[in-house]
Amino acid sequence: MVEKACGILNINLIFLQPYCPDLNPIEDVWRKIKSKIYKSIYNNLNELIEIFKEEYYKIVDLASFYENWVKEYLGTNIW
Repeated sequence: MVEKACGILNINLIFLQPYCPDLNPIEDVWRKIKSKIYKSIYNNLNELIEIFKEEYYKIVDLASFYENWVKEYLGTNIW
């Protein structure tokens, strides 16, 4: 059912191995966020949350992030 809906909506599904963090794009997102947070100074939880949100949206809004992930791990260009 999901595959049929994705076909109608022109969405490409990428099937990964059941447990393979090296192929999971969110792991790269967390790595970049952690790197930024470690270098940041924050005084309270709200400031930490704001830094996290800012970095998260900066990364996930980049189309190049996904394009590079697909090229690197799947060896294809779906765009």
